[in-house]
Amino acid sequence: MWAAAAVIACAGACVLIYFGRQARPLWVDEEMLALNARDRSFRELAGGLWLGQAAPLGWLALERASMLTLGLSERAVRALPVFWGLLTLITAVWVGRRWLGPVGAAILALLCSVGNDVWFFALELKHYSADTFGGLLMPSLAAWAMEAPADQPRRTIRRADVWWIAAGLMQWFSYGALFVTPACGFVILWLIWRRAGARVAWRAAVMSLFWIAGAALHYYLGIRSASNSAYLREYWMAAFPPVSGGASETLRWVAGAIAGLAKSPGGTSYALLFWIVAIAGLVISGRERSALGIMNTTVMPSALLLALLRMVPLSGRLSLWIVPSLYVGIATAGDTAVRELVSAVQTRRWLIAAVALAFFAPAAVLCADIYRTGEFDIKTRPAGSAHSLDDRTAIRSLMTHRHPGDAMLTTHLGLPAVWWYGNVNLSDSKEGASFADGGPIFEIWAAAPGPACAPDDLRSALADVNGVTLYLGFEVPDHLEALALNRLAELGAVTVYRRFVQSSHTAVIDLRQPPTGKILLPGLQSDPSLRPEGCVTIKRAHRW
Repeated sequence: MWAAAAVIACAGACVLIYFGRQARPLWVDEEMLALNARDRSFRELAGGLWLGQAAPLGWLALERASMLTLGLSERAVRALPVFWGLLTLITAVWVGRRWLGPVGAAILALLCSVGNDVWFFALELKHYSADTFGGLLMPSLAAWAMEAPADQPRRTIRRADVWWIAAGLMQWFSYGALFVTPACGFVILWLIWRRAGARVAWRAAVMSLFWIAGAALHYYLGIRSASNSAYLREYWMAAFPPVSGGASETLRWVAGAIAGLAKSPGGTSYALLFWIVAIAGLVISGRERSALGIMNTTVMPSALLLALLRMVPLSGRLSLWIVPSLYVGIATAGDTAVRELVSAVQTRRWLIAAVALAFFAPAAVLCADIYRTGEFDIKTRPAGSAHSLDDRTAIRSLMTHRHPGDAMLTTHLGLPAVWWYGNVNLSDSKEGASFADGGPIFEIWAAAPGPACAPDDLRSALADVNGVTLYLGFEVPDHLEALALNRLAELGAVTVYRRFVQSSHTAVIDLRQPPTGKILLPGLQSDPSLRPEGCVTIKRAHRW
């Protein structure tokens, strides 16, 4: 019976390895973080990261080491996130085998394998899979530390020391491990004080200094810059409670945030059912004095408190670290219901059996929905594109058409693709303004007719180059594509125009040939006789 959890986790591991080997192209978020790991030395990884990024310092160092060792292919750079995802599955099996029955262990392994955001972000070049692992490991290790007999103070202290050391090391690699530690640590010391007395509790608290010192250093070297970043604060504003809101408005925000967490990162559209089953499972576990339940019960209040203090956003992928504790609650609820059902059937207590079956039904429905959502995304995950983009094929295609000194034009959020797949080093003095051969890189956007519109800016910026390559990718409106191509066609001949998947569009313009004139783009409903309104505003690219 226990083998079911291991088999499910192995299947989940095979899914991660299979899709990791597919090596689908990176997309903008991944490219921005990858550029930091590729172009900054180990020492330079400390401090504020480029391009509005943030990640645990130890995780970044491991990612850079992976790039230097394995190379820069998609398989190589995503090996670390997949590794953390595999560790999550292994830990889920261990947790289920140690604290849950066979059914609960199988449920936990299933949810950690197919939970939509859990498996998805284990395949993305971001730190979220490490956050998930830390959010599962540290409460579980805390439960293990509390299982030392109360009449053996040395063993209790030794386990507490091991936990604090593990927490001090893991917080360098996982924000999830960092965020769950304070509450878990407080509960550990409180339980030791109640069971073994103040003297043992004080001794068990000594190694907390190791975690405190490490967390303080991590904050100083890396987290501080991300926490104080005006860009990140504005970007995640909706993930914090309103600044000037009263108690009622804050409560409405909390209710909305909690409902949203069920879908992402929880992985189900049954928000109310998700929270009822997860909380019921944790309450049951706590009433049975299960150390695992007690420790996991602290995770969600920690997340709410950190969000209310405006320290940690409460939204989507940034909250993946709370998901394992909720999955433990769901697994406990299902396990308890099946255990009571079997016991009632064996003793022929049919009323209790009916109640247990009715209690198990919501957990089963919830697991089925999470499985169905995850299975659909697994089956429909494209191998050759990411978020309807194929930056890899598009940029590499343009690089084969461009000549030394040719200019590259793209949008603000297209620059990471050009820098990554165009092998532009952001650490040099040019800071992303040029290719190695001197060809300039420009950022463009559309300007409506008016004072901000300078029609000659494009001609002036390209006066000293013979050719232009254009890449339009992430979130580019159709009117910008039509406007840019028509303006460039007034300067030279459009010799190449290609679309890759849905959103990656490329063009090559030879400025030495006679202008093409007005062009009608395939798939765009526009009258070729009408001149697109506005102009293309252009400036030299620059790392931000």
